[in-house]
Amino acid sequence: MDFVRERLIETVKSKGIKYDFIAKQIGVGRSMLSQFKNGKKDLSEEKLNRLIDYLWD
Repeated sequence: MDFVRERLIETVKSKGIKYDFIAKQIGVGRSMLSQFKNGKKDLSEEKLNRLIDYLWD
């Protein structure tokens, strides 16, 4: 999952997208996405797949 975390951070920096926006797109709260980004929590398989689809689309 580290590659997904790295891609999330890279996407936010390079495209100027807000974490709030991405969280809404994948159906999680901003806090949950932040905890995932910081390696404190993992996303469910469904949410992780949504994030992967969003980041690599």
